[in-house]
Amino acid sequence: MTQRPPEERRQPPLPIIVRPETPAHYHAIAEMTGLAHHTEMEVGLLNASLRQHHAFDPELALVAEWEGRPVGHALFLPLETLIGGERVPAVALWVLTVAPGYQRRGIGTRLMEVGHERARQRGCCLSFLLGHDTYYPRVGYRTGMFGTCQARVPRKALRPSGATVTERVLRPEDTAELVRMWWRWFGDVDMAIVPEATVSDWLSPYKPICDSVLLRDGQLAGYARYEQDEAQDLRCFLARDAASTVDLLAYLSDKVEGEAHPDMLVPVHPRGRAAREWLPPGAQEEIKPWTAAMIKVLRDDCAPLLAYVEEVAAGARPIGCLIWPVEGDVA
Repeated sequence: MTQRPPEERRQPPLPIIVRPETPAHYHAIAEMTGLAHHTEMEVGLLNASLRQHHAFDPELALVAEWEGRPVGHALFLPLETLIGGERVPAVALWVLTVAPGYQRRGIGTRLMEVGHERARQRGCCLSFLLGHDTYYPRVGYRTGMFGTCQARVPRKALRPSGATVTERVLRPEDTAELVRMWWRWFGDVDMAIVPEATVSDWLSPYKPICDSVLLRDGQLAGYARYEQDEAQDLRCFLARDAASTVDLLAYLSDKVEGEAHPDMLVPVHPRGRAAREWLPPGAQEEIKPWTAAMIKVLRDDCAPLLAYVEEVAAGARPIGCLIWPVEGDVA
């Protein structure tokens, strides 16, 4: 998800061939990734996890070969975003790796050019990523397009109703209701990534992450994903209605020890309808673009996207609330 840039190009480009990866490439890609990222071995785990995603497109997982051996790798994942109330097909550039010794030769740029064109041919309107803000703009990415977008809810403002809140492991039959809840919270939110009613969209593949269905008086009332011992900093939160919102946040707040964290950080757009109507009084919006959060427009005929990009750049529109899929929990 966070992209480390290949070094600046200072040598002549290599005559590489870019093609879709195959299982025969996996070992070489894993070794290259480990060497390029050193201690960041989670990137290798990320590659494996993304290949199991239901939206994975093998034609968008690319290797750059020179003299028959992989020297670069890029993985774009198709996702659907909401912008201006419309579904906008997109890709996320999750991984871009160039082997040590082959950097500064245009390999990363070529991988992106091929990936962007393939995504465009598939109808995708934008590519987005988190990355180095002096490297990716060279190929058309615009900075500050998303970032921190959440509600800061004072824990002392949570007044539970007295209903009993419990949690359990997600079941396949829960997913349809979770998707319905998601639309209540994010159906009017820019840059929201639309989830599917599949277990893999809701269960994190990483052990330190807790992901639970929350019950209120025995009825499914919401969902939460957060890192163990960090319940105040939620990665995803849904609730069925206003009463459930307060009760579930109060339940999660009780997991936080001490007074070091006075607020619950809730990853919802504070200007969305559900957030405005269901969060308790005292909730404060926290909206801040990141220079590392970038979008590249792939199609000039997508009016909602063009309006979003231009208005956000001009400061006339707040950034959207992009919540990474569970594969992003590796970061």
